[in-house]
Amino acid sequence: MELAKMSAPKKVGTKRRHRVMVDGARSSGTLNTKAAALAWEATVRTAKPAGQLVTQTCLDAFEKYEREVSAKKKGARWEGFRLAAFGRSDFAKVLIREVNASHVAAWRDQRVKAVSGATVNREMNLLSNVFTVARKEWKWIKESPTADVSRPKDGKPRFRRIVQAEIDQICIALG
Repeated sequence: MELAKMSAPKKVGTKRRHRVMVDGARSSGTLNTKAAALAWEATVRTAKPAGQLVTQTCLDAFEKYEREVSAKKKGARWEGFRLAAFGRSDFAKVLIREVNASHVAAWRDQRVKAVSGATVNREMNLLSNVFTVARKEWKWIKESPTADVSRPKDGKPRFRRIVQAEIDQICIALG
């Protein structure tokens, strides 16, 4: 049967029988009206089959984010370095739909041993944005795994006293 013939609802008694082929799989339904049959067709054509789950990894998200989002920013180079580091982390190979707060917390705990809390906060901001874009725009996940992860405290601010030689140099420069 041709695809064009399958897309028109046929009257069978008082009801409408409608058949649709989507990605090589046939679906059929019996509905009360032609409008209901056409609405059913629209939902069948747009719905994802149950076996077709999101199969992207976090690494896929990092790479796509770098190509589509970071490339438009001034700091694209530096974000690229951070995204590459994320790509080497333990949770990069995990399916994005399976990443949860414990993965992010483990990464945070490991990372805070190597760098300051402020650096980890900056990296978590980028990571959070990657997951937010994956949720809102790409529809890969339902919620961001960074939402429930606490952030490390920033380190103490630097404190330095200006020595007299520096004061003298500033005064000479100012006249």
